[in-house]
Amino acid sequence: MLKERIFELSKEVFGFDFPKYLEVTNKSLFAVKINRKAKCYEELFGETPASILNVINRSFFEAQAGYSYDLHNALPGVDIPSDLFLLCDERLDDKTHKIDALIIHELCHLIIDSNNVQNTTLEIDDSANYLGKKMWDNTDIENEAISRHTIEFCTVLAAASLNAMKYLSTFDSKLKVINQAMRFDMKGRLRI
Repeated sequence: MLKERIFELSKEVFGFDFPKYLEVTNKSLFAVKINRKAKCYEELFGETPASILNVINRSFFEAQAGYSYDLHNALPGVDIPSDLFLLCDERLDDKTHKIDALIIHELCHLIIDSNNVQNTTLEIDDSANYLGKKMWDNTDIENEAISRHTIEFCTVLAAASLNAMKYLSTFDSKLKVINQAMRFDMKGRLRI
């Protein structure tokens, strides 16, 4: 169900055909849940090979969600061309719109990391630039090298929030998308 939702949001919010991206790049998408209590990663979709779980469990880091583009290039020992979606087990019980916002956040990382911003329906216009700058000013800038919440990321997320507001009934304002997507990464709620 979660994998299908990732594909749906990719299409609805970004106009990005995720299954085609996987086909063209000859990659698989795997997903793990972040078990914060046990400090390990566990299977989420039912497809992640044990070899990948063994490699990623060598170095645990706490997060609410994550996306690793080209996992096979990022981690020695992973020999399957793949991307990895991560979601904290505590988030699995969140309301749908909160999970959707985290997925949108992680899809922004994919879109940027794979150099596909131009292959989306996102409009990087004055409104997206303004919202992106306001968001970036409110983020954990000191952790930017790790979080990758750059001005570009914030601008892409702002554009995605405008699309989400247009195309998804669960979001009635761009700020609701942004504040849910960045709820663990901003110093406070974004207000405009």
